Amino acid sequence: MADKSYDAVIIGGGHHGTIIAPYLAKAGLTVGVFERLDHLGGGAVSYDDTPAPGFRDNFCAHFTRFYAHPAYKEFNLRDEGLEYVFPATNEAVIFEDGTSYVSYAGYPVVDPQTGKTEFSEKNMKKTYEQIAQFSKADAEAYLDWTEKYTEIIRPAFHRYRFSVPTPYGVPDPLEELMSNPKSGFDPSMQFMTAREIAYYFFESEEMRIITLRGFLTSAGIYPDDVPGLMYILANIHLVLGWESASIAKGATQSITDALVSAGKKLGVEYFINSEVDKVIIENGQAKGIKLLDGTEIEAKQMVVSDNATPQLFLRMIGEEHLSTQIRRKADTYFFDRAQLFWGPTAVHELPDYKAAKNNPDANAAPRTYVARKDLAYMEDKYMHEIFLFGIPSKHFLLTAPDSIWDPTRVPGRSGANCTTNFSTP
Repeated sequence: MADKSYDAVIIGGGHHGTIIAPYLAKAGLTVGVFERLDHLGGGAVSYDDTPAPGFRDNFCAHFTRFYAHPAYKEFNLRDEGLEYVFPATNEAVIFEDGTSYVSYAGYPVVDPQTGKTEFSEKNMKKTYEQIAQFSKADAEAYLDWTEKYTEIIRPAFHRYRFSVPTPYGVPDPLEELMSNPKSGFDPSMQFMTAREIAYYFFESEEMRIITLRGFLTSAGIYPDDVPGLMYILANIHLVLGWESASIAKGATQSITDALVSAGKKLGVEYFINSEVDKVIIENGQAKGIKLLDGTEIEAKQMVVSDNATPQLFLRMIGEEHLSTQIRRKADTYFFDRAQLFWGPTAVHELPDYKAAKNNPDANAAPRTYVARKDLAYMEDKYMHEIFLFGIPSKHFLLTAPDSIWDPTRVPGRSGANCTTNFSTP
């Protein structure tokens, strides 16, 4: 007999677990969430910096737009403490020769409470001028792609993000773009490498570099990897700054705190330090879970997992319950190999870049790359040095000075914080 019983049991209280829990509870189910660690949220957590008192830092998830997730409105997460601020600037890059590029939100948020956006021709012109300093052709291409994005691509991407997968053989909203001659996409793009995408969209060395670095940031995709349509769009919209950047007040932890608060109000029960050992399977159906300490939890209707694929299928479910096809898919699952270091830095004051003399907003962009202007190195040597030597001879950094917009993360006026990322495994 089970020690405890729920309609729905969720394995793992990570980010996705904390999202689905209130949805199931809202649907009328009793829900139990079981997390191995001593905290909920997975990577969507923050901590108070003990060596630097008064600083609040993200050690994993940093760039978030959860205000655009349906859960933000459905569970009134703003009322639960999740509030965003929206910088005017967006993605930027500063090169070692003092040149720089700053993008501005093509669709800035005009209502922070609802996340409503509106197209900004003023910001579009500013981004155009930033690109034109490197290439007039790239700047004109930006205008052309912005028109396609507004009329065709953006609506398709929004439908794709929060829709269930289409049946096999039925094109999803992104795949439909390839059959629309006005979209700018064609079937060959789904097979292009990241390098080919960078060359397809841009002619200038500078824009190609930031595109390749963006693929590393978003998905650990190196120049000879194939990103696929979703990651092409996810990266290009960042490079061109189409959607507004956003800063979660109180750091990423605010997302988890708000979701858990909403879940508890709906009756969700959360358990930390509760590692799941096995999924209990009877007659081919999941009937519950067994914890590492032997406790058994019944799932009357469903077991949902927030765990990585190999851990779930190969250990918790067990290969004896898997088809050959599922087992082979689990064996092909690889984790991100693109980050060497990601961590917050507590500083007395934020950097004042030389590039800001000619481009003042370079000092206040929420996603700022510091890069070498060496496209050939990025394409052909960067990854190889990483795998051969563990660290490359030239760095392509990403920094995020969030305390400019969220002063709650630093002690009064005496400090600033800056998250730094080295894009190496």
